Amino acid sequence: MQKSRMIPLAKGLIGGKGEGIHGQLEVFLTNHDTIEIVFHRKPYGGASNVDFSISCDDLQDMINILSEAKEKSDNYWLSRAATTESKR
Repeated sequence: MQKSRMIPLAKGLIGGKGEGIHGQLEVFLTNHDTIEIVFHRKPYGGASNVDFSISCDDLQDMINILSEAKEKSDNYWLSRAATTESKR
């Protein structure tokens, strides 16, 4: 069986806005319906790399889940900041 060719779609460093670089995220198309996601963490902090595949059809679901998590995180910290301000 022939191994699929990985076509690079996107890559970027994760963590540059925080305390430092946590790793490099790379996204590849491995065939007509599969996305390979690789998070290289070992060179940046020693943690294990993460590598997984999802169906192209499920990519939007993953983006939606991550967007929801970001929104809830922002709302949490905004509410914490508002509570701290009101106690002053």
